[in-house]
Amino acid sequence: MSAEELPDRWIDEEGDEIVNFWHLLNDAGECLGTTDAPAISIGEKSDNSYNYMGHSADDCHSAFEINYSFTEGKNETIAFVEFHCGGDVRGNYTETYIFQFDDADEFYSAVVPCPHYDEDDKQKMRADATIEKNSIETLSPKEDSDGEIVEPSFKNSGCELCKSGGASVYTCDAICGGSNKVYEFDVCGDCLARFHNGE
Repeated sequence: MSAEELPDRWIDEEGDEIVNFWHLLNDAGECLGTTDAPAISIGEKSDNSYNYMGHSADDCHSAFEINYSFTEGKNETIAFVEFHCGGDVRGNYTETYIFQFDDADEFYSAVVPCPHYDEDDKQKMRADATIEKNSIETLSPKEDSDGEIVEPSFKNSGCELCKSGGASVYTCDAICGGSNKVYEFDVCGDCLARFHNGE
């Protein structure tokens, strides 16, 4: 799933607030394009979100790390950002995206985000997510006329994209409460994001 399809932030099952740097950067600034040059070799100051994100229970946690550098000018701040694609944080990054911001404060608001949800919000989202998760986990497998197991499908209760089997449908796992067998179900990025948010 691409970063563009995930929400800008959500609460996970542990109650941690997860942020999506792609949306935060695009909301605070403007993407000017890409370059093959390594991000940290271009700007005057550099860092990696791994060095400071999610180190305490009060911090936001990143959905994926970013490697970046930036240069402050009189009228703008230009940032060079690589997005981590998984694995060892010391490697496996995208090409460098170039972002323009009005000033350094706008840039910092995106790469060092403050928590958005308070504890009451988190508790409600965790409770709603648990209810939704339990309803998915207790889906009972059905048999067709030949006695073959038919996998439960989120398409029956998801959004129109899920129901139509649109191009952005992803396969996830659901656990059948009766047998503890794992079945696959289809869900689009929007429904998956709503599930993460407990909606």
